[in-house]
Amino acid sequence: MANFAVRLVHGPGWDPARPIRQQDGWDGHAAFMDGLVDDGFIILGGPVGEGNPAEQTLHAVEAADEDEIRTRLARDPWARAGLLRVGSIEPWALWLDGRPVSQRPDQRRPPGYRGGCQPMGRRRSRQGASGSARGSGRVRLR
Repeated sequence: MANFAVRLVHGPGWDPARPIRQQDGWDGHAAFMDGLVDDGFIILGGPVGEGNPAEQTLHAVEAADEDEIRTRLARDPWARAGLLRVGSIEPWALWLDGRPVSQRPDQRRPPGYRGGCQPMGRRRSRQGASGSARGSGRVRLR
């Protein structure tokens, strides 16, 4: 499996006058995306850039290839309704990874890797925006 940076952008069905959670089909989209996180397909993701809501999201995704990404994301209710579409898919070498080692699928280092940024044993807990310690659980859209 490889990692990819996936940008999703608003499609023609997006209503710019409405906040993200008030777009048609929010509950179905949120459940779909939460499922992709639960499956380990999406490592992390969320809106990026200016605007409220931002016009794109960025996701770190683990997949076999670009075809798998496009196939899985095409099943999103928002993709079918024209609210979101794939903007770009790029391979992403994740050299820095804060997930516990037991949750990382591939511990191989890139060719020529000489050290540095080694996984740490015990890490200090940092409070995230949700108030929970980083790594203590997943943030859900629903």
